[in-house]
Amino acid sequence: MDLRYETIKERLSQLTKAEIQRIVDNIDQVCLDEFNYDAQNNSFCPLAMGMGLNAIQAPTDTLIKQEIAKRFFPVNALKGVKGTFYTTNRKADLLNLCQSLLNT
Repeated sequence: MDLRYETIKERLSQLTKAEIQRIVDNIDQVCLDEFNYDAQNNSFCPLAMGMGLNAIQAPTDTLIKQEIAKRFFPVNALKGVKGTFYTTNRKADLLNLCQSLLNT
């Protein structure tokens, strides 16, 4: 079992199908690294994108973390979690998981 997969699946499973679809529809604006918000690229982590936080005015990483924390704890759930999922093929891994959740 890949604990990274299980952790991300558990998180994304808490989103509505509309929120998951928002991630898929905006995959090119999803920040696929360890940040919740990438100011340089104006991109958002999957949870932030799903929650529609890309629409807020003047986002910062701190603000995005605060908004995510209202629904999810801890905010950085993957920190230190071992596994291969969502490491080298983040975009494909994320899309495949979202499609799987949309089809359930």
